[in-house]
Amino acid sequence: MAFTIGQKLRNGIYTIERELGRGKVAITYLAQQHKGGQIVIKTLKDDLLSQLQPSERERLKDKFWQEATKLANCRHPHIVSVKEPFREGELVCIPMEYIDGPNLASFNKIWKEQEALRYIKQIGSALIEVHRQGLVHRDVKPANIMLRNGNSEAVLTDFALAREFDHPLSTVSTTEGFSPTELYSSGTEPGPYTDIYSLAATLYFLLTNKLPLGAVQRSHPSNSLIPPKEINPHISDRINKAIIKGMALEADARPQSMQEWLKSLGLRRPLGLPKWDLMTWLTVAGLVLAVLGTVAAIVSAVVDLRPFFKPNSPSSPESTVTPQSSFVRGS
Repeated sequence: MAFTIGQKLRNGIYTIERELGRGKVAITYLAQQHKGGQIVIKTLKDDLLSQLQPSERERLKDKFWQEATKLANCRHPHIVSVKEPFREGELVCIPMEYIDGPNLASFNKIWKEQEALRYIKQIGSALIEVHRQGLVHRDVKPANIMLRNGNSEAVLTDFALAREFDHPLSTVSTTEGFSPTELYSSGTEPGPYTDIYSLAATLYFLLTNKLPLGAVQRSHPSNSLIPPKEINPHISDRINKAIIKGMALEADARPQSMQEWLKSLGLRRPLGLPKWDLMTWLTVAGLVLAVLGTVAAIVSAVVDLRPFFKPNSPSSPESTVTPQSSFVRGS
């Protein structure tokens, strides 16, 4: 166990409360912030690190740090908020938002198409930002999509950081039904199409309440994916087709970008505002107001100076101005 209950990290800023879970590479803890609420701390497993050669150990920690830094730069309302990583002794730690809500795997129901598509649109837009940072989630599934704010917002969590670190001890197990073939072998490098498969499988699950047949099983000629519309006839033809296309076994047969797949669903990428804290928003607002104030002052000064720059007109005989009649509406 990397940390113990009650242990303080980062000079007392965080206090470990309990372990939340562990995979083959990392452990996650629930911690209390000295000033604030609860937070999640993710770190590499110390027993894994102890089994690696010194050079491999440093390489894994560097990879974990680099990907954590990229993830911290993914500012999006539907991506779990990640702070800058820090080091606690020999361990790299990633503090991230704690979401106290259900995940999509916890609902034993068939979702209505529009309800499911709302969540898929939110997570799809989050993955566009992830891919823009050069990352691939690699473990998109209902259990890693949390709901908050009265279940109106889906949030992508549990990124498989440093998953492609090429050492047998650090190979993360795949998730049956949601993992494409390239995660089972080293033949095809993971890419955006990897997350497209997993998100399409997630939509399959939401609309049928059935786990889709796994990619390895489907690779046998006698097995094929049951179209989701055969399970739930209320699924529209367009959505049925998009799911099947997104879950193509061969990576190059799937859409190559998340934008392309969302478009096939009839969804357009939502434009999310940057996820800034209150002080950042106040600073930006102050700068905008300052610029507007400066512009207003310049315009006012120009207007005030206009009489001084009025060109002289040639003298002319005095003329008499005859007042014009004025009309008042309603009089």
